[in-house]
Amino acid sequence: MNKSRGAIAGIAAAAAALGAEEFLAGALPGAPSLVVAIGTLIIDLQPPGGKELIVALFGEADKLALIVAVTVVALLIGTLLGVAALRNRTIADLGFLAFGALALFAALRDPQRRTLLRRAGGALLLGALGGVLGRYLIGVRDLPVSATTVMIPPPTETVPPPPPAATLEVPGITPLIVANDAFYRIDTALVVPTINADSWNLRVHGMVDREVSLTYPQLLALPLVERYVTIACVSNEVGGDLVGNAEWTGVRLRDVLDMAGVQPGATQIVGRAFDGWTAGFPTEY
Repeated sequence: MNKSRGAIAGIAAAAAALGAEEFLAGALPGAPSLVVAIGTLIIDLQPPGGKELIVALFGEADKLALIVAVTVVALLIGTLLGVAALRNRTIADLGFLAFGALALFAALRDPQRRTLLRRAGGALLLGALGGVLGRYLIGVRDLPVSATTVMIPPPTETVPPPPPAATLEVPGITPLIVANDAFYRIDTALVVPTINADSWNLRVHGMVDREVSLTYPQLLALPLVERYVTIACVSNEVGGDLVGNAEWTGVRLRDVLDMAGVQPGATQIVGRAFDGWTAGFPTEY
């Protein structure tokens, strides 16, 4: 077997493994995508300035570019291991094992998926077509159904619409009031998590007098208010479109924190998203 055949065998094995795993990730709820897991690990370990460089190169397609890069590198590694197997089969076996261990480590960083991974006993070799189908199924499965079916009660406090004269006649910038469905969107996750409103809950804990846990219906039962709020992405450049002012409806954060009773020594409020992403700000705000 010459080097070209070894390369073809290696890339075919890598494509089959990726295809099988991506198909299972799309077909089985809770099953992780190892491509996404490795991409998330790269994001977490990127050096200072790495995010800014990637955004500058690829813009809003940075997440897609990362997924493509991880896939290409995986196929390239498979190609090299296929060639290496011509001389020493053990090296190729250990190489595939090491790459699989890296993917498993990346996936195990998500505690919600550890149980499923520990019970998984094998994979189906379904080829590259399975990978394409798997990515499609992931997209279908992760459609935000709850966001489109939940009814939000009318707010107890409303804001008046801006006067007709309050417009910004400046070419190239967003309007004074941006419609919610036209507001910019930047995802921090490679795959947007699906949140079930029936099982979701908001937990307030830490340096508080009493821990509070609110279901989504309980949160909606609190007084809702309207506010004009400007939000800007940290990657927005001067004159960019990743910024907007819109009318939002929600519960006052202060009302929720008052239910828990923030202790005097607390200096930081940390919000933790469903997928583990965090953001914080001082309590004095």
